[in-house]
Amino acid sequence: MAETYYVLKINYLDRPAETRNIKEQITVVGRDQGDIVLGDTQASGRHAEIHFVNGRVTVKDLGSTNGVIYNGTRVPQFAVSPGQSFVCGQTTLTLMSVHGGPKAAFGGGKTMIAMGAPPMPGRPPSMGAPGSLGSLGGAPAGRPPMAVGAPVGGPGLGAPPPPAGGAPGGLGLGGPPPGGLGGPPPGGLGGPPPGGLGVPGGAPAPINPAPAPINPAPAPVNPAPSPLVGGPMPPSGGGGLAPASPATPAMSSGLTEPVRPDFNGTGGELLVTYLVGLLLTMITFGIYLPWFVVKLRKFQYDNTTIKGLPGGQMGMAFTGTGGELFVRGLVGYLLTAITLGIYGPWFICNLIDYFAENTTFTTASGKQYRLNFKGKGGELFVTFLVGMILTGITFGIYAPWFSCKLQKWINNNIEIYEDGSELVGQADFVGTGGELFVVNLVGMLLTMITFGIYFPWFQVNLVKFNTHNTRINVKGRTIVPKFSGTGGELFVEFLVGYLLTLVTLGIYSPWWAVKLMKFNINNLSFEDVGQSAIGAGGAAGQLRA
Repeated sequence: MAETYYVLKINYLDRPAETRNIKEQITVVGRDQGDIVLGDTQASGRHAEIHFVNGRVTVKDLGSTNGVIYNGTRVPQFAVSPGQSFVCGQTTLTLMSVHGGPKAAFGGGKTMIAMGAPPMPGRPPSMGAPGSLGSLGGAPAGRPPMAVGAPVGGPGLGAPPPPAGGAPGGLGLGGPPPGGLGGPPPGGLGGPPPGGLGVPGGAPAPINPAPAPINPAPAPVNPAPSPLVGGPMPPSGGGGLAPASPATPAMSSGLTEPVRPDFNGTGGELLVTYLVGLLLTMITFGIYLPWFVVKLRKFQYDNTTIKGLPGGQMGMAFTGTGGELFVRGLVGYLLTAITLGIYGPWFICNLIDYFAENTTFTTASGKQYRLNFKGKGGELFVTFLVGMILTGITFGIYAPWFSCKLQKWINNNIEIYEDGSELVGQADFVGTGGELFVVNLVGMLLTMITFGIYFPWFQVNLVKFNTHNTRINVKGRTIVPKFSGTGGELFVEFLVGYLLTLVTLGIYSPWWAVKLMKFNINNLSFEDVGQSAIGAGGAAGQLRA
């Protein structure tokens, strides 16, 4: 049985916001007493109770002076869904997500959306290429973007990295931190290169999670390098699919506005996770890294909600553990080393499966969506072998075509399930090697001519290529992710973040990472473009929110 709990974010008036995992059936909120002490003069001593029964969260006013405000109105008792907030006094409390019941309750299935992690403190985040749903990450500069999709960053299909350098990204919001989860064997397939969500450069981190199957758009600026790899990489191209955002489940022809993921984490919250994670990773000579990576992913998921759905907001959750990631990473690396890299494709598929099965989306009404990755190491081995040979024979010219083939293979092996049993959709990638070749060629030339100044624009173009060529076919409808960020915005974020990180000797790093996450995730949107050629789960219809 999986542990049952909910994640509550408390925006205090006189101290930094706090995110708590709560499993108690009754939690008392008050001004100066109770389980959650607000220190808010407008709140009553015992202001309200939060009840958690059978995975359902309800709030009850305890006769407070100013009441509990929900949706702008004073309400004595009400149920709260992931993404919704209520106010006690002047303090806002937000239900981020609900985790409950054994995996079997959801069919033991896998879900989508992987988010990228922020850079390690002390090192400026590197800019990465677009990420994809599930996992972001990009290939080093000069290499084709890994995946299509964007950060959560949102859901997106992970794209493969250029043969030479990173692994394919996966769907997921934002993707794992650079060099972190998300990538298979060194320089191998499977995960975004170190640098994390959309972060370029560097070889893929040993434990990079695999592309999240459905994340649509790549996160352009992966926040800082992932813990696995260490520091930011030099600017390089690369892309990955963005987080598998909830957009997938909620789009329908009846939508008047695009579905958007919203990340609202703060640098102050991330600072503690960073400091503790870095310290324990150093003390244990890197053994704690998988646990650090999982905490970073949970930080991203717990602070992201999907907005614009007909039935309300959708919450995200990551239920994986550091212990499981450690075992998969260790076994995979050992077998890859022993077989001189031959086991790499199987290792990559195993990592993608881990991140998929531990990601869930929950709608306001309690429905859950998950992803299933059905790809096999043997199939990936053939695709990779042929791609490597052709890339070598053509002195690297074939790399963009290789990258697109990997991305398409990954996306086509992603299935979307509703409530653990009903197959309602699948992903696809329609980008071509010719288009990617032009994007890479122009981007590299302009980056060299401008002595690196054009790099942010190059990165954003890679993200847009990956994102706009990703397709999510759900219940007879086709959903297309879009990325609206610009190179100018990314340039400013990178310049200011880099300078402040240097001036503060690395202390500003968590805030920089959060800003990059917001750029990657909050610039994503998902649009319903009409009837899909693939009518999974029946005729056109929308995922019920």
